[in-house]
Amino acid sequence: MTGRYRFVCTMVAALVLLPVFAMAAGQEGDERQTTFGAAVGPLDREPFAVEAFGGVIGAGDVEDTDGDVSVTSAGVVLQYGNFGLKYNGASYDWGNVDDLPFGSGDEDPWDALHSLSLTYRHVAYREGEVTWMVSGSLLSGFEEEMDSSVSAGLSTIVRYAFDDDWSAGIGAAVQVEPIGIRAFPGLVVLYRSARQEGLSAMFGMPTSTVAYRFSPQWAVKAQASMSGGLYRLADDSSVREKGYVRVSGVASGLYAEWTPTPRVRVTAGPEYHFGRGYTLYDDDGDEKDTYDVDASIGASLKVWVTF
Repeated sequence: MTGRYRFVCTMVAALVLLPVFAMAAGQEGDERQTTFGAAVGPLDREPFAVEAFGGVIGAGDVEDTDGDVSVTSAGVVLQYGNFGLKYNGASYDWGNVDDLPFGSGDEDPWDALHSLSLTYRHVAYREGEVTWMVSGSLLSGFEEEMDSSVSAGLSTIVRYAFDDDWSAGIGAAVQVEPIGIRAFPGLVVLYRSARQEGLSAMFGMPTSTVAYRFSPQWAVKAQASMSGGLYRLADDSSVREKGYVRVSGVASGLYAEWTPTPRVRVTAGPEYHFGRGYTLYDDDGDEKDTYDVDASIGASLKVWVTF
C-alpha cells in the first residue's frame, strides 16, 4: 500500500466518521468514552496517574423557550495500571424555570447529576503489527439515589499498524443499561503519536483529535467528543419520579497543552457545545420526550499527573 493511497483512504474514513463518532471533553458526562475509550487509548500506561478536571458550559435555551440552562462541572480520575476510577459531577443553573417544557415550573428540574465509573483494560494480544484489546466498565449515573442506576459495558478493538506512523482499528461495544441494551460499532484511524513533535491525528470513537506538538513542553490541538450519559432521577423528581434522563451533545474545542515535566500535563481551552439535548424516560425505561438545547460556548481545564 503506497503512502498516497493510505493517506487518501484515511482522509475519506475520517470525513465519514467525524460527524458520526466525533466526541470531546463533555462536562455533562462521558458515557461512551467510559464504555469504549479504555480500548482505544495509549498501549503503554504509567503505573499510577491522577487527573483533575473542570469546565463550564454557557446558558442555552431549552426547546426554543425562554427557559435556559448552564452547567459547571468538576471531577477526578485515578488510574492504576489498567484500572481506572472516575467521578464526574455536573451542577445545573436553570433560568426562567416557569417557561421550561418539563418539570413543575416552580423549581429546578434537577440541581446536579453525578457519575461514578470503574474501568479495566486488558491487552489480550500484541504481536508484530496487530494488537487486540478488551475493556470492561461499570458506570452509575444518578441525581440522588444510586439504586437502579448501574450500567455495564464491554468493548473490544483490534488495531493494525501499517508502519511507524499509520495505524487503524475496528471493534464494537455493548452497554447494558437499566432501561435496555445498546451497541456501538467502532473504527479509529491514527497518524503518529501525540507525544511526538509535529503533526498527529486520531479520527474515530470516542474522540477525534488533530494536534501539533512544537516541543516536548508545548502543543495545541483541536478536538471533538461526544458528551452525556444516562442518569437516574431522584425518587421525588418533578420531572419523572425514579425516571431517567439521557444527556447528549458534542463538545468541540481548541486547546493548549503544557507539559512542564514529563510527569505533569496541563490542558486548557475554549469549547463550543452543540447538538445538545435531554431525553426523558419513566421508571420502566419507556421514552417519553426529547428536548433540544441551543448551542453554547464553554471552557475546560485538565491537570494530569503520573507517578
